[in-house]
Amino acid sequence: MSSSWCFLSMAKKKYFWITIDGTDGVGKTTVSQSLADLFRVRFKNKIDVVCLPEFSQTVVGDLLRKLVSKYQFVQLEKGKHYVGAETSLLLGDLFAKTEACDRFSKNTIVISDRGLCSLIAYQQYRYDKTQNSINDKKGFYEWLESLRSLCIRSDLTFLLTLPVKEIIKRLRNRGDAINSDLIELITHTQESMKTSKGTISIIDCMNKENDSICLEILNVVEPQLSKWAKLASQV
Repeated sequence: MSSSWCFLSMAKKKYFWITIDGTDGVGKTTVSQSLADLFRVRFKNKIDVVCLPEFSQTVVGDLLRKLVSKYQFVQLEKGKHYVGAETSLLLGDLFAKTEACDRFSKNTIVISDRGLCSLIAYQQYRYDKTQNSINDKKGFYEWLESLRSLCIRSDLTFLLTLPVKEIIKRLRNRGDAINSDLIELITHTQESMKTSKGTISIIDCMNKENDSICLEILNVVEPQLSKWAKLASQV
C-alpha cells in the first residue's frame, strides 16, 4: 500500500490516530495520557487532542471493563476462554472508538491506549492455549490478520517494550496475581507484537523517564502529522 494512498485516506477523516500498544504493565496508560498533555501544549488552539482509554465509553466498553475487573483479562467464563466471542467483543469496541471519532467536527489527534496489534497477539495466543470449537487454526489466524486492513488501522502505532522480568515486577507491584501462565503470556505476546505486520515503531522503555519516551514518540509523529494536517485542510 503506497504512502500517498495512506495520506490521502487520512485526509478523508478528521482525525490522526496514534496507538500506544504493548503488553500489560509496560506503561501504555501513563504514556498515552502524558503524550496527550504534551500535544495539547504543543498544538494549543490548532488541533484538538483526545486520549481514548483502553475500552470505549460505550455499553461494550463497560462490559469489557467488568470482565477484566472480575477475571483479570477479558474472559466470558472463569477458567475458560471463548476466543471467537471475546475477539468479536474486543473488535466491536475498537469499531465503537472509530465510529465515535468519525463524528468529530474538527481536526483531532486521537491517542489510543492499546489497539489492534495487541488484540491480535493476545487472541492468537489464547487460541493456541484454549480448547474451543474453532477448529480451523489457519482460518482463524488469517481472519485476525485481515483485521489490519479495516478502517480501525492506526495511522501510527508505537509498541512499548520492557524486559519480561521488569513487566512482571510492575504487575506484581500493582497487585496482579503472578503465575507461570501469565509469564508465558507476556513473553509470547510481546515477541509476537515485535514481528507484527504494518508500520510499527518499537520503543524500548527500560531506564527511560516518561518525558523521554513521549519526546521520542513526538519526533516520529510530527513529520507525519504535518503532512496529514496539510492534506486535511484541503478537504
